[in-house]
Amino acid sequence: MANIRSQGDRQEEQSELNKRRARLQDAKLRRQAEENKQRRQRIALILFFIIMIVILTVAMINVILEGAKTKPELYIVTKDNLSRTVETEALILRDEEAVEANSTGTLMPYKSEGERVATGELVAQIIKGDASAEIEKLNDLNEQITQRKITILENQDLHSNEVLEATYAKYEPDIANYINEARAISNQQLDLSALENISNKLDIELRNRSEDLSDYAFEDEELNQLLNQKNNIEAELNSKMSNIYAQDSGSVSYLLDDYSKDISLADIDQVSLEDIHNYEANKDNKLHKKIDQGQAAFNLIPAYEQYFLAAVPKEAEALFEKDKYYPINIPEFDIDIDDAKLINIKKEDKGAVLAFKVTTEVETLAGQRKLDLRLISKSDYGLKIPKSALLKSENSNNYSVMTLRQGYVYNQKVKIIATNEDYALVKTNDNAKYPLEETSIIVQNPESVESGEKIN
Repeated sequence: MANIRSQGDRQEEQSELNKRRARLQDAKLRRQAEENKQRRQRIALILFFIIMIVILTVAMINVILEGAKTKPELYIVTKDNLSRTVETEALILRDEEAVEANSTGTLMPYKSEGERVATGELVAQIIKGDASAEIEKLNDLNEQITQRKITILENQDLHSNEVLEATYAKYEPDIANYINEARAISNQQLDLSALENISNKLDIELRNRSEDLSDYAFEDEELNQLLNQKNNIEAELNSKMSNIYAQDSGSVSYLLDDYSKDISLADIDQVSLEDIHNYEANKDNKLHKKIDQGQAAFNLIPAYEQYFLAAVPKEAEALFEKDKYYPINIPEFDIDIDDAKLINIKKEDKGAVLAFKVTTEVETLAGQRKLDLRLISKSDYGLKIPKSALLKSENSNNYSVMTLRQGYVYNQKVKIIATNEDYALVKTNDNAKYPLEETSIIVQNPESVESGEKIN
């Protein structure tokens, strides 16, 4: 009996053990299932974040690329004139009458270059013999007097006297201009060779103004001392000085060279491209210079006419027609001449000499023989677009533009009629699908779009 109970107990214990094992196994399986679920959730979450990062990265790249892409610039086609500018060198010729020195010595200008004088008016003086020491001292005093006058003028209360104010206003523009030019030379912004001419003009303007002003206008002890010294030196020079007067009316020029004479059409026709390119001003053309009796002291330009002989390259010849009028710009002097008449064309192998007749600016250019010019050629009329809007075909000389129709861009072939540095005149064929017209819209930077692309 005992053995039977013992065996039953063992079976019961074994059964209980098996149940516990089963419960443990179930718990283990549930735990594993839970861990697998959590693992899958973590993986899914990681994949979600990876996908979001990829999406955001792609979006960022697209935004960056969109921002970096050149935006199309639109242009409204207009009908307008198109002219071409030709930059060139030119000689200036005009009738010039030489006035000879009446003695040997040093030339001292009394009138500015380009200043118009009447017959019998004092233009220059010649100091005879060796007076270099006195001249040098006089020049130094004139410079000191000029500087002192400038200081006084800058500090003067002009509004205290109406006559004084009016006199200052009369001379102020020219004087201010000469002062600025002199300062530009001192700052190395202008050629030093121009200093003597500017100084002479400034001194003449100041002298003329001083003569118009009452004595009290320049009451200054330092200035009076300088003026007294100048008067003493001039008194010493008077016995050595002779005056040169204008024999006719005209504009004064101290430029003396082979072209200083009466000019005929034959003289104009003889000037070659080589003459223009190789011309160099006479280094002897100084305002204060040694001069011999009978030698030309200065020129008088009696007329208001002058001739610009411009050297143009071969390809520019066809842009100009004889007996037509053309605009000319002189950059150095900021001068625009609207009606220069082309009176002669002399053709050569490498280009042509164009002779323009001009009836203005003689006084301003009296001391100039060679200039840089901008010639404005004859104008054409048509549909005007920027040259940047033209697309050239890779395999031919055909051109096209990107035209905008109903929000879409289309490539349209065009024919070029004329061009200059920045613009072109174009037209499209009559049977063109998208013909260009006035007010048509094109893309100025065609490389920024493709045909068929929609522009918002």
